Amino acid sequence: MLDNSSGEFRRDIPMQTRLAPVMVKTAKDEARTIDVVFTTGARVRRYDWWSGKRYDEELEISAKAMDLSRLNGGAPLLNTHGSYDLGQVLGVVERAWIDGAEGLATLRFSERADVQPFWHDVKSGIIRNVSIGYTPLRYEITEEEGKPPLYRAVEWQPYEISMVPVPADAGAGTRSQPAGGMFHCTFVQRAAEAAARRQRDIDILRLAR
Repeated sequence: MLDNSSGEFRRDIPMQTRLAPVMVKTAKDEARTIDVVFTTGARVRRYDWWSGKRYDEELEISAKAMDLSRLNGGAPLLNTHGSYDLGQVLGVVERAWIDGAEGLATLRFSERADVQPFWHDVKSGIIRNVSIGYTPLRYEITEEEGKPPLYRAVEWQPYEISMVPVPADAGAGTRSQPAGGMFHCTFVQRAAEAAARRQRDIDILRLAR
């Protein structure tokens, strides 16, 4: 749905993913937990399969922008975003929080025998990458001539963290058959809003004459 006066519209989009390097702050053998940085919100290049255009995406890192309720409600730690098989669950997100410009989380690995190799490789620095699954809820779009549009997610919700082998598709963008379903996202085109405000100011001046 498009509001032509403000440049604001809504669209259903699938789950997004983005890669972050595992930064192990602490690893506790007895508790089987590690602390990781799961996002810094850094700009990544994405491709929009609906429009056929590329754009840059940034995630705002703030308590206002990030809804951590699902991570703090026992979100899963998955093997490469696998969500159709319980065997893909490597553990659980114990806690997630914001520290300055970073999103941090404590991950607890399962005690299952089949998870032991993953736990060992993470502690040994063999597995170094995590990726988050998240849903953008509101984008602010800025366009500058000669550059891809910048989509800044000012409202978004992470809902799973995955261990992944390689950063092969960090900016792949939307998927045509997402595992997590579709979600409503609001897009606000800042340039369109500014133009609408200018036109309203012009109309007011004309009426005042």
